[in-house]
Amino acid sequence: MDHLFTALLFTTNAITCARLLLYRRAGARYRLAVSGCAWVLIVSTGSTALGVMLGLYANTPIHLGDLGVSLVLCVLSLTAQGNVAAILRTNHDD
Repeated sequence: MDHLFTALLFTTNAITCARLLLYRRAGARYRLAVSGCAWVLIVSTGSTALGVMLGLYANTPIHLGDLGVSLVLCVLSLTAQGNVAAILRTNHDD
């Protein structure tokens, strides 16, 4: 079961990192705070995926809470097409 959680942690973080890295503004307004948040998310998810790949999590149990946060962030980044401003937006006019 630990191998499954480790694989899921790697996969969700790698997908999130890649999706955020591949985001293109296409004329969207530049915001320093949103760009800073995106940078922190890219570095955090990328370093976690890299750590799993290098075996740094081999002797550490993966907590379900960490995996849950990683999974939700992955789904949000895919739904928002990598747009961190859309993830952070709190007022949706749907």
